Amino acid sequence: MKTFTHLKETMIQIVMVTLMLSIISCGPTQNRDNTDVYNQGNNQGSSDRVDNTGMDNTGIDTNRMGSTGTDNTGIDNIRIGNDRTENTRLGNDRMNAQQQSEDAQFIMSASETNLKQIQMAQLAQQNGKTSEVRELGKMMEEAHTKSQKDLTALAERKNIRVTSSLEGSANDEYNELLNESIDDFDKAYTDMMISAHENIISAFEKASNDSSDKDIKNWATTSLPGLRKHLDHSLESRKKSTNMMYLEKN
Repeated sequence: MKTFTHLKETMIQIVMVTLMLSIISCGPTQNRDNTDVYNQGNNQGSSDRVDNTGMDNTGIDTNRMGSTGTDNTGIDNIRIGNDRTENTRLGNDRMNAQQQSEDAQFIMSASETNLKQIQMAQLAQQNGKTSEVRELGKMMEEAHTKSQKDLTALAERKNIRVTSSLEGSANDEYNELLNESIDDFDKAYTDMMISAHENIISAFEKASNDSSDKDIKNWATTSLPGLRKHLDHSLESRKKSTNMMYLEKN
C-alpha cells in the first residue's frame, strides 16, 4: 500500500514537471506571436497613416490648387475690370477731346460768318437798289455785330481764338457781290443771304443739340430764333425786290 502511494506521488510529480516544461516551451512562442501581431498592427497603422497622410496632402494640394485657381481668377477678373475701366476712360477722353474740337470749330466758323455778314450787309446798304435790300442789309449788320460781340466774349471764356478780320478765300463772296451790277445786286445779295442762313441755321441747330459745353449750347440755342428771322426776312426781301425790278422793266 505504501509502495502504491509512493508510486502515485511520483507520477503526479512527473506530470507536473511535464506540464511546467510544456508551459515554459510554449511561452516564448506565444509572446513572439503576440509581438508579430502587435508589429503587424503597427505596420498596418503606419500604412494607414501614410495613406492618410498622402490623402491629406493630396487634399491639401487640391485645396491649395483650387484656392490658387480661385485667387488667380479673381485677380484676372480685377485686371479685366481695370482694363475695361481704363479703356472706357480713354474712350471718354477721346470723345471729350473730339467734342471740344468740334465746339471750337463751331465758334471759329460762327465768328467768320458774322464778319462776312457784316461786310456784305454794309455793301448792301451802299449798293442795294431797292429799299427792301438796303433795310435787310442794315438789319443784318446790326444783328451780326451784336452776335460777334457776344461770341467774342464767349470765345475768350473758353480760350478759343477767333479771327477779327477776313483773309484770303473768306472774301470771295464779298468780292463776287462787289462786282455785281446795280440791276443784279439785289437778287445776288438776297440769294446769298438765303443760302448762307440756311447753312448757318443747320450748324447752330447741331451745336444746340450736340455741344457738350453748356455755355456754347445755350448761345447757339438762343441765337436760332434771330437767325430764322433773318432767313424769313431774306426770302421776303428777294420776293419784293424781284417784283419791283420786274415792274421797273415793264
